[in-house]
Amino acid sequence: MDAHGDLFIADKYKNVVEKVSPAGRLSVKLGTANWGADAGPRQPLRPFLPDRVAVDAHGDLFTADLGNNDIEKVTF
Repeated sequence: MDAHGDLFIADKYKNVVEKVSPAGRLSVKLGTANWGADAGPRQPLRPFLPDRVAVDAHGDLFTADLGNNDIEKVTF
Protein backbone atom coordinates (compact mmCIF):
# COMPACT_ATOMS: atom_id res chain seq x y z
CA MET A 1 0.00 0.00 0.00
CA ASP A 2 1.11 3.56 -0.57
CA ALA A 3 0.81 6.58 1.73
CA HIS A 4 -2.62 7.41 0.23
CA GLY A 5 -4.08 4.00 1.07
CA ASP A 6 -3.95 2.68 -2.50
CA LEU A 7 -3.38 -1.07 -2.75
CA PHE A 8 -1.21 -2.40 -5.59
CA ILE A 9 -1.64 -5.95 -6.88
CA ALA A 10 0.71 -7.87 -9.18
CA ASP A 11 -1.45 -10.13 -11.34
CA LYS A 12 0.92 -12.33 -13.31
CA TYR A 13 -1.94 -14.21 -14.97
CA LYS A 14 -3.32 -11.01 -16.52
CA ASN A 15 0.17 -9.51 -16.99
CA VAL A 16 -0.71 -6.28 -15.15
CA VAL A 17 -0.14 -4.34 -11.94
CA GLU A 18 -3.47 -3.04 -10.69
CA LYS A 19 -4.32 -0.34 -8.18
CA VAL A 20 -7.31 -0.38 -5.84
CA SER A 21 -8.13 3.02 -4.33
CA PRO A 22 -9.47 3.39 -0.77
CA ALA A 23 -12.89 3.96 -2.40
CA GLY A 24 -12.61 0.58 -4.14
CA ARG A 25 -11.92 1.85 -7.68
CA LEU A 26 -9.80 -0.63 -9.67
CA SER A 27 -7.38 0.59 -12.37
CA VAL A 28 -4.47 -0.86 -14.32
CA LYS A 29 -1.28 1.05 -13.50
CA LEU A 30 1.21 -0.99 -15.47
CA GLY A 31 1.06 -3.50 -18.30
CA THR A 32 -1.67 -4.82 -20.46
CA ALA A 33 -4.00 -7.79 -20.30
CA ASN A 34 -3.00 -8.69 -23.88
CA TRP A 35 0.17 -10.79 -24.06
CA GLY A 36 2.79 -9.06 -26.18
CA ALA A 37 0.65 -5.99 -26.88
CA ASP A 38 1.97 -2.46 -26.54
CA ALA A 39 1.47 -1.08 -23.04
CA GLY A 40 0.31 2.27 -24.44
CA PRO A 41 0.57 5.74 -22.93
CA ARG A 42 1.34 6.17 -19.23
CA GLN A 43 2.35 2.52 -19.07
CA PRO A 44 5.96 2.57 -20.25
CA LEU A 45 6.85 -0.99 -19.32
CA ARG A 46 5.37 -4.30 -20.34
CA PRO A 47 5.76 -6.58 -17.34
CA PHE A 48 5.80 -10.24 -18.18
CA LEU A 49 4.64 -12.28 -15.20
CA PRO A 50 4.80 -9.51 -12.57
CA ASP A 51 4.99 -11.37 -9.27
CA ARG A 52 5.46 -8.88 -6.41
CA VAL A 53 5.04 -5.14 -5.95
CA ALA A 54 6.24 -2.57 -3.45
CA VAL A 55 5.80 1.19 -3.14
CA ASP A 56 8.38 3.46 -1.53
CA ALA A 57 7.82 6.68 0.46
CA HIS A 58 8.06 8.74 -2.75
CA GLY A 59 5.28 6.79 -4.46
CA ASP A 60 7.61 4.91 -6.81
CA LEU A 61 6.35 1.46 -7.74
CA PHE A 62 8.69 -1.53 -7.88
CA THR A 63 7.68 -4.84 -9.41
CA ALA A 64 9.44 -8.20 -9.62
CA ASP A 65 9.20 -9.20 -13.27
CA LEU A 66 9.64 -12.98 -13.38
CA GLY A 67 9.46 -13.30 -17.14
CA ASN A 68 12.33 -10.85 -17.66
CA ASN A 69 14.27 -11.74 -14.48
CA ASP A 70 14.28 -8.09 -13.49
CA ILE A 71 13.09 -5.56 -10.93
CA GLU A 72 11.28 -2.65 -12.60
CA LYS A 73 10.89 0.82 -11.07
CA VAL A 74 8.07 3.06 -12.27
CA THR A 75 7.53 6.67 -11.25
CA PHE A 76 4.07 8.08 -11.89
